[in-house]
Order: sequence, then structure tokens, then C-alpha cells
Amino acid sequence: MVENNSLEKKFDEIVPFYKQYGIFIVSKSGKMGVVKICENISEVIVPIEYDQIKILFKDIHLLLAQKATRYRLIKIKKNIQNYTQFYDKIGTFCNGYTKIAPVYLDRHVGVVNTEAEEIIPVQYKSFDDMPYFMFPYDELLMKKDDKFGVFKSSGKLLLPFEYEKINYNRLFYRVIESKTNRITWSDGTCFRTALIPIKKNKKWGLVDCFFKEVVPCIYRTIRQSSVNRLMLTKDDGCDLLLLKADGPRIINILSEKAEKYSKVEKFVEGLAKVEKNGKYGCVDEMYNEVVPCLFDDIFPFVGDTAIVKKDGKYGCVNRRGTMTIPCLYDKSINFFRGVAVVERDGKMGAINEQGEVIVPIEYTILGDFSCVGPTLLLAVKDRLMGVIDKNNNTIVPFDNDYDDIFPAFGMITLSKNKKKGVYNHKGEQIVPFEYDDIQHPSMTDNTINVCKNGKWGVLNKKGEEICPPRYDKIDSYGFACGRLAVCRNGKWGFLNRKGREVIECIYDKVYQFFEENHCEVKFEGKKIVIDIYGNRIFI
Repeated sequence: MVENNSLEKKFDEIVPFYKQYGIFIVSKSGKMGVVKICENISEVIVPIEYDQIKILFKDIHLLLAQKATRYRLIKIKKNIQNYTQFYDKIGTFCNGYTKIAPVYLDRHVGVVNTEAEEIIPVQYKSFDDMPYFMFPYDELLMKKDDKFGVFKSSGKLLLPFEYEKINYNRLFYRVIESKTNRITWSDGTCFRTALIPIKKNKKWGLVDCFFKEVVPCIYRTIRQSSVNRLMLTKDDGCDLLLLKADGPRIINILSEKAEKYSKVEKFVEGLAKVEKNGKYGCVDEMYNEVVPCLFDDIFPFVGDTAIVKKDGKYGCVNRRGTMTIPCLYDKSINFFRGVAVVERDGKMGAINEQGEVIVPIEYTILGDFSCVGPTLLLAVKDRLMGVIDKNNNTIVPFDNDYDDIFPAFGMITLSKNKKKGVYNHKGEQIVPFEYDDIQHPSMTDNTINVCKNGKWGVLNKKGEEICPPRYDKIDSYGFACGRLAVCRNGKWGFLNRKGREVIECIYDKVYQFFEENHCEVKFEGKKIVIDIYGNRIFI
């Protein structure tokens, strides 16, 4: 504070700001301004007419002044004051080494610097500060009339407003290799060799980190092919872009090769499906034909293998174009755990990934039931159903009804003479064929719900009886918090895991217990909450 009493009486408050030159922020009658005080004489250098004045940067003497709902910046120097115009909003100063801030007026945006200078006029739709991807440079992405351009933080225009998109989230870098041939991503030169995708007239091109156009906007897609190689796809073919130490270089040899094909699909893991004379094959990124165009169709590669179709039959080819499985089968071949079910002349069998027949092609129906454990196959032969493994060993004998089978959680439910039983994946019968219906509640429940003569009971996973069939209904979701909901004579209660009815069947409706051992039930028309012992609780 200033020690002179007369000045203290003249102003309500005096706050030092640029003290070495006697410059202070003052307030009087609810308004604020800036004065210069020299030898007990005060000179107003910023009028005392603002509702609020805040110090933004004390070291560079920059103030934020508010009048009503508008804001301006004031730069204080020894004998000079710089003012910006009034704005609706002034954003946060940012952008690395050069402090700048967006300013907003009438739904448009511009940029000011810490000298209180409007370096980019307020006439743009959007502002995006991008220092984090272009280190150590400072660029600003702006939008005007649905087109994007780029300014330097000094206000210099780097890229004109001609582009529908500047995709700075998808950069391509030249990867530096050290003398030990190890790829180095942390080297700062990676950023100095960055290429940025730009879009104009619905076509893509590239600019370098100085926003000089190095690839014209004539391509449909640009994607990474491999280290330091980009694939540029256009309407009449593809070009290859090499990221060399002396700059990007386009190789145009691919367009001529691509002209041989009437259709080229998207490259996936280095290969693309192509069509020539009505037949399909695959090419690599240099348009070398690795799978010849001999097939009626070719499906996407899964790992090293793709399914192909020729003359109505299916087979497989590898990424080197070698037929691994000849086109002999009537339906598409899908491998799971190294085994595929195939069909030929109305009969079914199974092959391995080498194309060897491991299950003879002699079954009417063959289905993959690997979800129950090891690779198991449901098989129908002579209208009887059984289960075999991938080596054609019988797991479940072929003496079951043709029309009913259900695999679940390591068990297989089968039907014989209209009665149901259960086998495990080892072929051991754990539930005899004496039940009308069987349910498997869940993988973690380890119980089996069984129905006999219209009544339901519960078995454990070994087929041992926990509760004999005596209830009208049993919750198909199984046990929760050690309790299983059961219904008798239209009323619900709960069993424990030993099959004892620990909560009497007196409720009109029940839900499952939650982790905190609470259950909501309906009793005599009212909803109440009980614990696992049937005691009523209040929550």
C-alpha cells in the first residue's frame, strides 16, 4: 500500500502492480482503474470505469479488465498502455513457449497474445491449439466457412482455408533406425518428419510438419503399409509412399499393375481381394498376385488361412497362395480349435488344418460342441444320436433320441425313450434317463434342476440328489447367497444347499438374494425385505 494518507483517502483501495514505475491498481466507488503515482501526485493511466481488473501475468504486466459482461486485455508498459477491443469471453493463455489465448465475440473466435495484440482477427468458427503433437512447433487449427486452415502462433497463415479436414490425430512418422537397427520412437526427429493427412474435394493428401503440401489431395485413402511405407489409393490404382531420410518419395509403379483388376478391395494385413475376368484372388501391397485369380470367391484371411470357393466347392489357401485344403466340400469350412466340420455328398465328417480327414465323412449330422470341454462333436448316424471326439472315438453311445440334445457347462443333456439324462464330457453318465425335463442354471452354480412327474428337484454336478422332485417350480437361475427359490401350492420359499427348506413357502412372489443377503418378497399383497434366514428387515 502507498503510505501517503491523502492518496489513501482519494481511493478506496490501492494495490501495487508495476511498483518500480509507481503504477498501482486502484478502486473508487465500486469501479477500478490504474494510476501512476509520482511524488504524491496520481495520474490516471487506465480510466477508473471497470467493474473488475485482475492481474493475469504480473511479470509481464498484463491485466484482464471487465466492464458489464465484456472483457478486454490491457498491457501496461512504462509509458504505454495497449488495449484490445472488448470480447464476450477471453480463454486461457496456452500454447507452449508462446503465450496466446482464444477470444470470442458474437459466436466467432480469434487469438490474442500477451502484448494485448489481436494476432488473428475474430472471424473464425472454431479454434484448436495443437502443441502436443507438433513439438516443438506452435500451430493453431482454425475453421472458417466449413473449411480448415492453420496459423502459426505468431499469426502467420501456414495453410490456407481450403480443406474439409486436417486430421492431426492420425499422423504418419518416419521411424528412425539406430546403428544397432533398433527402431527409436522417442527421438525428437520423428516429430520433425511427421506427415499430416489433409482432405480437399473429398480426396486425401499430406502436408509436412511445416504445412507444406508434399502429397497432392488426389487419393481416396492413405494408410500405413509397413514401417516407413504408406499406401495411397486412388480411383485408378495405388501409389506407394516411402518415408526417406531426405523426404517422402512417391513410387507410381502400382497404378499400371492395378489396371489389370476390375475390383480391388481394402487391404487387410498386407493383402487385398481382387477380381479379374470374374474370378477372385489376392494381391500384396506391390500388387504382386500372391493368390491367383482362379476362384469363384475368396473370404478374408484368418491367421494364415482363407476359405476359397471354386465350382461350387470349398477349400482353403494360405498367404503364399498354396492350396492347403482342396476344393472338395459342399459348405464353407470354419475351423475351431484346429477342427472343421465338413460336408460332401450329403454326409458330414471333420478335417484338421492340414486337410486330413480325422472323422470319416459318414454322418448324417455332425455339430461342434466344444463348449462343453475338449473338442467334442455331436453326431447322428442311422437316426441315432451320440457324441464323438475329434479322433472319432465314441464318447456317448449312439442309442439316444435324434431330436433332443443340450450342451452346457461341461455336461451334455440327451434324451432316450422320451426321458432325459446327463453325460459329462468324458462320456460318463451322471444323471440316468428318468427325468421329464432338465435345467442347468449356470456355470458357477454346479447344480442341475430335474423334473419328474410334474415336480422339480435338485441334483449336484455328480448327479447326486440334493432335493427330491417335490416342488411345482424351481428358480431356473439357481442358487444365490446359498439360497434357491422354490414354489409349492402357489407359494414361494427357499432351500439351502443341503436341500432343506430354510424359508417356508409362504410368499406370493420372491426375487433372488443380493450380495448383502437381502431379498425382496411379496407377502399378503405387500412388498417386504427378508434376510437369508427369513427374518424381516428394514432398509
